[in-house]
Amino acid sequence: WNLDRERRALAVEVPGPDFAERRRAWHHFTGAPDARDVAAKFRLSIEQIRAAGEVSVIAARSRGESAPLPSDLDMGARHASSSRLGELATRLEAAYSWSDLVLAERPLEVLRSISAYLRHRDRVLSEWGYEATVSRTQGIKVLFAGDSGTGKTMAAQVLGAELGLEMFRVDLAGTVSKYIGETEKNLERIFSAADGSNAILFFDEADALFGKRSEVSNSHDRYANIEVAYLLQRMEAYPGAVILATNFRRNLDEAFVRRLDFVIDFPFPEPDDRRRIWERVLPVRAPVANDVDLDFLANRFKLSGGAIRNCSLAAAFSAADEGTRIEMRHLVRAVAQEYAKQGRLTLETDFERFYADVRAE
Repeated sequence: WNLDRERRALAVEVPGPDFAERRRAWHHFTGAPDARDVAAKFRLSIEQIRAAGEVSVIAARSRGESAPLPSDLDMGARHASSSRLGELATRLEAAYSWSDLVLAERPLEVLRSISAYLRHRDRVLSEWGYEATVSRTQGIKVLFAGDSGTGKTMAAQVLGAELGLEMFRVDLAGTVSKYIGETEKNLERIFSAADGSNAILFFDEADALFGKRSEVSNSHDRYANIEVAYLLQRMEAYPGAVILATNFRRNLDEAFVRRLDFVIDFPFPEPDDRRRIWERVLPVRAPVANDVDLDFLANRFKLSGGAIRNCSLAAAFSAADEGTRIEMRHLVRAVAQEYAKQGRLTLETDFERFYADVRAE
């Protein structure tokens, strides 16, 4: 009788720590009085929390403080969540705050709802029992739709900064392959690298994959449906936030859009919003001449926030090259250059009394 032949292996799957366990672990390893926020935002193992706690405590002690601040906890959590995503995507710096966004009230309200969801999902879904009643995953799928330059990327960066989470941009146009099966392999590599990272994934150029597929004329169209279904499946399985950005919402299949948790339309800025953007892109320390007419710029030229930023920067370099202050002539010339880049005509009716400055260029 061979005892070895009778041995059996029993596999026991141990789930990751829940919100309450993560919170206790953070307090145990760092002494932080309130670790609810970091425990909710970062789904880490106990070992990862231990490593993150060490980084947080060292950061606090370097400033002579006995316990880490929330920003220290976030930094330690990001360190423990580090992944291979940097090899497959571009890391977006959290360079903006809510005050930098110039948006209508409705889009801002939805953005704040997304932030609240990611910050409090464990409390609401797990502790309050909603997970059992609504039967949903704890990740979140979002669509940002709007013309180029209307603030989609900036809004994503604001969310990352607000939550202390890393954000990676994936160029979906570069991920989609004409070869059958390659797109799924590329997507799988991205999501596999993101597993455990707690990062926000920002898929840019979503139109490359999410066009309307209602009419299937050949095998590639049929396979495109499979690619869309695969990405949706991976998005739903991802425990963090996935944001899709598109310039053309009308090209997206509405059946797909209905599967998303949030959809935010980024409208083209109206004159009042354009003036606020002009004010923000002309820094306080910049030498701005008295002849600069922001009302004229905002009301006369229908430009996106990104285009206005480009004009402000181009005007600043032109003024610096001339050794003068930033004058209205520099700004209207920059607007004319932006118009030319967009294929628009520089008409005297638009530029009025400044048309001579444009013609003199």
